[in-house]
Amino acid sequence: MADPWPFPLSALVMRLLPAFIIFSITVYLATAASGHSVSPRYKNAFQVVSDLNGFTLYNSFTRWGMQDGFPSVPLTDVSVRDGQLVIETKRILRETWADNPNPSFFIGRAALTADFAALTGLHPALETNPNPITWAFNVSNENFDYTNGFAVVLACSHPDPFDSAAVGYAIVKGVLNGRIALVRFNHGLNDFNSGFNDMTLLVDLPNGFSSGYSHEHGSFSVTFSPVTKTWTWKGSVGRAYQTPTTVPPVLGTSVDSAYTSVALGYFGFVGFNAGIDRFDNFSIGDGRSPSPTPTPPGPILSVTPANSSVAASSGRVTLNVSNLGTGMMSYSGSIVSGYDWLSISGGNIGTIRTLFSENNGYQRTGVIAVTANGSSGSPQYIAISQARKNDTPTPTPTPTPTPTPVANPVLSVTPENSAVAAASGRANLSVSNAGGGAMSYLASISAGSDWLSIRTGASGGNSGTLRIFFAENSGVQRTGQITVMANGANGSPTTITITQAGKVFAPTPTPTPTLGPVLTVLPVDLSAAMASGRANFTVSNTGVGIMNYSARVSEGSSWLQITSGASGGSAGLMKVSFTQNAGTQRTGRITVTGNGANGSPVTITVTQAGKLGGATPTPTATPQPTPSPSPASVPVLTVIPPSSSMAFGAGRANFIVSNTGAGTISYSASISAGSNWLQISSGASGGNSGVIKVAYAENTGVQRTGQITVIANGANGSPMTITIFQDGNVVNVVPSSNGSGTLSLEGASISSGGN
Repeated sequence: MADPWPFPLSALVMRLLPAFIIFSITVYLATAASGHSVSPRYKNAFQVVSDLNGFTLYNSFTRWGMQDGFPSVPLTDVSVRDGQLVIETKRILRETWADNPNPSFFIGRAALTADFAALTGLHPALETNPNPITWAFNVSNENFDYTNGFAVVLACSHPDPFDSAAVGYAIVKGVLNGRIALVRFNHGLNDFNSGFNDMTLLVDLPNGFSSGYSHEHGSFSVTFSPVTKTWTWKGSVGRAYQTPTTVPPVLGTSVDSAYTSVALGYFGFVGFNAGIDRFDNFSIGDGRSPSPTPTPPGPILSVTPANSSVAASSGRVTLNVSNLGTGMMSYSGSIVSGYDWLSISGGNIGTIRTLFSENNGYQRTGVIAVTANGSSGSPQYIAISQARKNDTPTPTPTPTPTPTPVANPVLSVTPENSAVAAASGRANLSVSNAGGGAMSYLASISAGSDWLSIRTGASGGNSGTLRIFFAENSGVQRTGQITVMANGANGSPTTITITQAGKVFAPTPTPTPTLGPVLTVLPVDLSAAMASGRANFTVSNTGVGIMNYSARVSEGSSWLQITSGASGGSAGLMKVSFTQNAGTQRTGRITVTGNGANGSPVTITVTQAGKLGGATPTPTATPQPTPSPSPASVPVLTVIPPSSSMAFGAGRANFIVSNTGAGTISYSASISAGSNWLQISSGASGGNSGVIKVAYAENTGVQRTGQITVIANGANGSPMTITIFQDGNVVNVVPSSNGSGTLSLEGASISSGGN
């Protein structure tokens, strides 16, 4: 049995701690030679304490010969000393040998682990990776008054390898002799005796290390082949370290795939019993082509802060721009999203001042892009998240206030949208219940599953974090979507858009001019489920000249409202919310007017399904009571997301079809607009649940819109129209004669600065 025991953390030494100590991540890229070409994804020489960034410390102890009690002194020290990671463990007698023929004592043990995928970029399901994976390291063992054990955890399913639920692979040295082995552990690293209980020996060296008090040095590498499922262990033991990536002797091989298809998300180092273990020159790599010799850095764009959270009241944020490299650099700033509440007022050389207006609606996020052509790290996208304004309740004039009913759960996901760079990386989405009661959520990739994945947190309760991983984008800009559902919660489902910059920019075609401004609103029809929720409508000028628009709810204002973007210029995003419909189907309308624009006004129709189904009956002269159908007996057609925005590059998207009512449905889907660039690749028909998979071609012109109609006869909410917006690729940049430039976006002009 193991118990945690807390002790304070010294300046350079981590002692026994039950809590987690989380650091940032350090990744090195280099090349090394071995049996196959290996390119290290992660490398650590443990020179300074900050080299422990990214690791979490797990400490515990075991009792020998007793059932209770706690040690009076720390039993572990973890530190960086003399250019090595040092794990020191101790054995403390509770009763001496003289006083008791069967003495009892405490034994310390420590594990230092890190996230495998986050630090290496490799897939935690080992056999999913296309190339062989190689772990290489130096290790030395020094025994105290009792023999000592250690382990190098190659891959493990649990962050604490001592946990009985942990499974994985490790190099392990026993505590009762010098035996060292490559093992598969099935119930955690819970027994280091000579029998290696609950472990499967893959390669065994019975006399690998001496069982005395000598200070021996081992140099090892372990390679796993995803194709043959073969583990190959190379290494040697002596009085000095060798280069672990090139050590030649093969100690043994074994074929094992018991856990290589499951997520083994952690690696790390373990010390156990009584002695000092030292680890050095650790690396994890795969069989990629070695990276070329780096060229001089040149200019490097740096923007701080990288992101900013601001209050609901109006104000400003200052972004500091600098060149961390060599040579000259010129930069420019632009607003990527949030035109209706963000603006750039300029600033001195090296600063960009961004103004934001007061937020009277939902929490919102805007993105500022800073570009320095020819500089590393360019472009950089700065997210500015603004909190929603706290509404002050109006006091009730009656002497006795009416009790407030228990609020329904409200699904909240932040940030609502994210813009990321072309390089691979990670992003976090926070999921919370902003209302009352209990909530359970489920998240899935609804568009972009070939480059976007949810690593952890795909399901949870009242709060959680979605950890998103995105692959490198070597093509043009692309867009993915994540749909979060929480049954019974207001605001469900919520769709989050992830926009990734591309390394390749398509040529900009010259658009055909249109005489005067043209008001375009997409979509013009929306079918909504009976639950409360939100929707977005894009307003744009698809003609020429300048246009100003305004929008109002012309029908249904008791349940339909515009939360932001009710007015704007030639481009805007209008956000709408609607309450839950406990009655029959209802229709609301929003009128958008563009002064002097062709096509104005435009009327948007919002049709919301009702719990009771059908339209409200017209009363007769002598009304008779009509029994309402039970909501449980009515099938309801639901499609999520109801709309999706895509980048101009070719790609794919998924739409989930389900019956959220009772009974059964049969649905069919067809392209009702945009069949020359949009097609259904699978799922065009189905029953109570299904997935419509859609493919779309590259857009070499201006923005365009397609629609898919889904019909389920006899179901509420049928027919439902899915609207797909695809961006065009028209951007006008006007350079000046002195090498600086002015970038014009949505009527705003941003001049470039210098270093």
